[in-house]
Amino acid sequence: MPRLNDATRLRGARDVASEPEPDAPVRFARREASLSPSALAPVADARRVEAEIRQLFEERLPDDARDMEISVTGGGVVLHGIVSSPLARLLAEDLVYSVPDVWECHNELVVRTREDTAASAA
Repeated sequence: MPRLNDATRLRGARDVASEPEPDAPVRFARREASLSPSALAPVADARRVEAEIRQLFEERLPDDARDMEISVTGGGVVLHGIVSSPLARLLAEDLVYSVPDVWECHNELVVRTREDTAASAA
């Protein structure tokens, strides 16, 4: 029986320690690139995507929709602005991801606290 610490005596150890095929890294890199979301993301019509998001916001977040800015580039969306609650902030991101052709959302919405509202009213 071979000793476990002596890899040279184990059958197949030469195959494990041998160098990979010369084209293996290229195949892996090609497969890796073809599976990344950015490689698969279709070029989205930014106006259509923005209009769909704006409509969803006006239906589901009517009080917060006017204070939000939406930027669409390809399959990516960036949200800027102020919302009334943490729940509205999360709902906005969920609504963005529900639109076809959106692969990424950067939610930069800020929650307006009660203290901010009281300070601005004074």
